[in-house]
Amino acid sequence: FVPGFFMNDTLMNSDMDEPARKKVKACCAEKKEILDIGNIESQSDALREKYLKSNPYLHIQIENICDEELLQKVEDELVENLRANYKETDLFKVYQVPEDLASLESEKMPNLVNFRDALYSEAFRKIVEKITGCKKLSERVDCSANAYAEGGHLLCHDDVIGSRAVSYILYLTDEDWNYEKDGGSIELYQTDKNGEPLSQPVVRINPTRNSLLMFQVVPGKSFHAVQEVYCQNAPRLSISGWFHYANPDTTDNYTKQSSREQQRQGEIMQVVPWFLPGDLYCCEQNNFELTETDIAELCQFIKPEYTKATNAAKLRATFLESSCMVLGEFLQPHFVQALKENIDDTDLGNGHIPKDNAQISTEWHLMGPPHKQRFLVLNDNVHPSRNAWAQLCHYFKSVAFRNFIASLTGVRIQANARATVRRFRPGLDYSVAYGQNEPARLDLTYCILGGGKERENDDSFDLWKDGEVGGFSALYDTEDDNDENPDVYHNDDDQNNATALLSLPPENNALAVVLRDPGYLRFVKFLSRKAPGSRIDLDIVAEIHPEDMPEPDPHDPLPSHDTHCSTDNHDNHVSDDIRFYTPAGLLGAGHDDDSDEQFSEENSEKEND
Repeated sequence: FVPGFFMNDTLMNSDMDEPARKKVKACCAEKKEILDIGNIESQSDALREKYLKSNPYLHIQIENICDEELLQKVEDELVENLRANYKETDLFKVYQVPEDLASLESEKMPNLVNFRDALYSEAFRKIVEKITGCKKLSERVDCSANAYAEGGHLLCHDDVIGSRAVSYILYLTDEDWNYEKDGGSIELYQTDKNGEPLSQPVVRINPTRNSLLMFQVVPGKSFHAVQEVYCQNAPRLSISGWFHYANPDTTDNYTKQSSREQQRQGEIMQVVPWFLPGDLYCCEQNNFELTETDIAELCQFIKPEYTKATNAAKLRATFLESSCMVLGEFLQPHFVQALKENIDDTDLGNGHIPKDNAQISTEWHLMGPPHKQRFLVLNDNVHPSRNAWAQLCHYFKSVAFRNFIASLTGVRIQANARATVRRFRPGLDYSVAYGQNEPARLDLTYCILGGGKERENDDSFDLWKDGEVGGFSALYDTEDDNDENPDVYHNDDDQNNATALLSLPPENNALAVVLRDPGYLRFVKFLSRKAPGSRIDLDIVAEIHPEDMPEPDPHDPLPSHDTHCSTDNHDNHVSDDIRFYTPAGLLGAGHDDDSDEQFSEENSEKEND
């Protein structure tokens, strides 16, 4: 993207010849100040007045903050001397320079060091204190460089942690950058009376070159995000960081624990009655076979191959080892078609720039808050006769379906669950990992991929598989996150990466079944505008019968489980052993060795994909 800028351990060289640059000596930078502090000081009263009039919370963008000639030298030094590593978590997708700019020496990068020193000088800190009204700032230097390539983003958060007082960003973007076509704006969020951000941003700030954006870090107030970057030709390059309080214990905003950590460790995710009441016969006295009545009901919407006793036995044996499986081509074709007819992806995905209120209607409402999640949810009052997704909920609520799940997994589920029909719109929606205090659950997620018939056989549908456009679901272990800064996930060369232990790419017409241990969080990765269409799913987090609860293994990302009705002992599974099944594979699975071998090869190829 940028000549000489290291991206993902690869040096991106320009094909164009450039004039040889002369080495800049340290003494040259002294001839001209990169920050004209005297001039900024003379404007501080006007800047303070502008700051106090800003919404939704106090912020200011100071344009032409630096001498442009010297700023270009700062950018050149940054690009030519520092390497940026690719980082992706549930919260962001970005190239980060792992080196703390506080540790740089002036020999190789005199102009960058001069800028850093001027920014954190006592004179400039006093200007920041005057404009923002914050208490005395310390000498501590806390800054880094980031590059957001196309598809890069940072989701909603408030920057709150430790002694941070004021956040700032210096933009090194192209001069003609416009967020309406290039993306990458800073999105500011209004908060409600409970200190939670509203679902849509109310202000977008263009990342204008040679401008400095500043705002005070306030718990439950300073929520912001970086809009997805659309520009293909250049990254959104910036230097960002924080000014810290000199005496943090005397400030109202000081907190040792970040908002992100509190969010993870806080609320218990409740389940409520959702499934229809009724006794389950399946799993009692090692009886896993479905009745003819259940099979007749299930085959109204499920492929009949999944209801056969021999196939269920094979799936159950595998699930007892791996605790995870994906059932492809799950619903009958006519029902899949009805589900897709309820989804309109006009002007969504495939590169379209989305509108914040896209597809919000009388049937679909927006679910937040955005520091935890944002997606559309099907209203509870939609009648099954009017909407196929409401009809699918009706089918899945049945006792027959609960017996069916027990026959496949050896795990009975109670009547309590959290069930939601979710729609993740390209360029807008996601969920992040939060809500740690939850016992083991059985997660059932049925997924349909939007985009229309004309895209199903197009190469663009392959984008779902490699995760590049997001939309995949993942399981995340909070105990393995040793990051000092959970809001920003600062980590070095994969040493402390926030790594998903289990990642499930979105599969069209597939049911994913996962037995999840306590302490493991789930998220759906932000869906890029370049996705072929929406991801729509019925997501059910089901309460497990007390007798079927797994024995947790702290060394395994997913629990192996010996249920009360299991007759065999099972070893702990391999964490990446995700089994994908199709009805075509199941047809031969129980008849002869050759068919079973063919079935295994099909699954193996799918796992490799």
